[in-house]
Amino acid sequence: MTCGAQRDKRDLVRLARVADHGGGARLVVDEQARAGGRGAYLCLEPACWSDAADGPALARALRGSLTADERETLRAFAAGRFTREHAG
Repeated sequence: MTCGAQRDKRDLVRLARVADHGGGARLVVDEQARAGGRGAYLCLEPACWSDAADGPALARALRGSLTADERETLRAFAAGRFTREHAG
């Protein structure tokens, strides 16, 4: 979580770096918090998702740099999640 606020785990979304079939790793949004691999949590504040996509804190937490595709995955998830919440 980039804001550093203390929150209940139920109020956070887990991101995980999981192994893929090609021997590499990929970032997934693990809403069920069940995926294996190195994980980090983000709160549901849009600014935290933006900071995670643009800054170094999430990469540090996951112990590896984020690719452009992974950063886009974060932005796309946040755009869909926060648009739905504000629409309904």
